Amino acid sequence: MITRHKIIVFSTGFWLFFLLMTASANAYEFPPYKGIELKVTGDITGNYTNNVTYASADENKIEDFRTMLNLGLNFKYSGKRRFVNFSGLVKRQVYETSSNIQNPSENVKLSYRENLTKYDSITLSDNYTHTQEPGSGTGDFDMEECRQYYRDYGYSVTKIESTCNEFQSEFGRFKGRFDSYTSTLSFNYNKNFSEAFRLTANYSYGQNWSDAEGTNNSDRNRFGLSANYRYSEATNFLLSYSHQLSNFDRGDDITSRSINVGIGQSITKRLYFDLNVGKDTVSSGNDTMSLGATLRSEIDKKTSARLSYSEGVQINANTYDTFKYWQLTGSLSSILLEDLKSSLSAFYGKGNYSSSTISDTFLGASGNLSYNFWQSKRGSSMSGILGYSYSNLASSDKNREYTRNSINTSLTLAF
Repeated sequence: MITRHKIIVFSTGFWLFFLLMTASANAYEFPPYKGIELKVTGDITGNYTNNVTYASADENKIEDFRTMLNLGLNFKYSGKRRFVNFSGLVKRQVYETSSNIQNPSENVKLSYRENLTKYDSITLSDNYTHTQEPGSGTGDFDMEECRQYYRDYGYSVTKIESTCNEFQSEFGRFKGRFDSYTSTLSFNYNKNFSEAFRLTANYSYGQNWSDAEGTNNSDRNRFGLSANYRYSEATNFLLSYSHQLSNFDRGDDITSRSINVGIGQSITKRLYFDLNVGKDTVSSGNDTMSLGATLRSEIDKKTSARLSYSEGVQINANTYDTFKYWQLTGSLSSILLEDLKSSLSAFYGKGNYSSSTISDTFLGASGNLSYNFWQSKRGSSMSGILGYSYSNLASSDKNREYTRNSINTSLTLAF
């Protein structure tokens, strides 16, 4: 455990030193120094939930009101050849009656991109997350706000969707609510052979740990290759391969290999379709076909919809286990008035654990209304959200089952 924390301190210290070295030459001109963007957000959220600890029907449920305080920061530097991005989100909670529960979370990422030539670039990134309950690392965004936040992080579309779906982190997760930490250092190399063909190689080293009883700390090394070919303005092809080695404190290593082919197709100017098919091979024997399909549509200028299906197998970072699953997600966003927006989302999935006979079925649904009270020409704004979410986990292990209802109201200030 001590080694893990030493790595984080060294990694964060290195990046802070590097950031200062990059910006120090012109720091006296900030703001408004050309190429620098800084955005600070703060919000206060009132929340009621009837199951704070995700307790099963046989356990004592805790219902409570809580006040959530979020502070976010996004710093960007864009030069002719290099780009630096620092983003962070810190969250604290105060419960009305359950004063022993704090539920802190932090999500911090620093990335650096260098364009070596017109056709070559490298990206270094360091990402740290601490959560205590599912999804808390992403804050209390609606889907569109969350997508924008992680677009600023430089996440891929696939990663953004899995991160921002509020129910994704509850599905296939170790039971209950506990401190969970992840730290990932990654390196990407991009080679553009032409405007149509791009090759990407990436390596990442990640750590996952928790002090909760029953969890199993792990490290992972992952290497990947992908080739992207743009056949036309409407059609893209993708071929990817990845190899991952996960080392656990207790138990043997788990190795996984995945190969996928995909196509992205614009059916019309407002309708887009993604499809990828492949094979996941896991050393524990839980092999499966992988499949992902997404249909995105701009129904009109004010309404957009998304429907996704995926299946595959994933290594559970907090336990010595793999999880074979399929899931279906959908979302609908609409601008009702100039400053009033609505969003609906739904999730349904089934999965099985390889090390046991446990199978889970998860259902989730949510709805949000957001209103922009004011926004200045310089980008400052104040907005509010009213939302409701429902979660239901059914399992062959009755101790894992729970239902959860939550109501949120939030006020966000950005400047």
